[in-house]
Amino acid sequence: VLDNVPDLAKATFRLATGHWDGPLFASEPLDKLREEWFDMLPDPLRARELIPHQPFYLRAIAQTLRILEDPDYRIIEEGKFCFCNGVEVGHTSPLGPVPQVFRRRQKDQKYDDSVWEPLMGNYRDGPEVEKALLEAFEKEEAEGRMFPLSFAEARKRYPGSALRIAAQAV
Repeated sequence: VLDNVPDLAKATFRLATGHWDGPLFASEPLDKLREEWFDMLPDPLRARELIPHQPFYLRAIAQTLRILEDPDYRIIEEGKFCFCNGVEVGHTSPLGPVPQVFRRRQKDQKYDDSVWEPLMGNYRDGPEVEKALLEAFEKEEAEGRMFPLSFAEARKRYPGSALRIAAQAV
């Protein structure tokens, strides 16, 4: 980097303000760096393949992400909807399914089945938050908009998925 950009501060400022003219690196050192990168990958020949209409070496990026154990490496070159095949971006047609990145949604996902315990002692400001919440709840109760209910009673009144417990904040 320093061979091509001797003054990093000035170069960074020019890049950030949009005043850099031309490429950041000369083509020869960049090609040499790419060759060194490709040679480190499991399949250097495949890594050198430049996909038509793509400015990036997608196959090299995919191999690198796989080595780094990035779970999203599959979206680059696996499946029908991958970057190597071309991915609709949604402005002319909706984005197709991308199971390489987003797992299939399940209806009625299971949530944590543990018993809810509203203890806030492990939070730095837990006691203050708890006090403020109790005061707010008492005010709501006095105005008739809330009523006290144990968790067991709430489960009886609102069986199954009808019961929801929202996060509280002050």
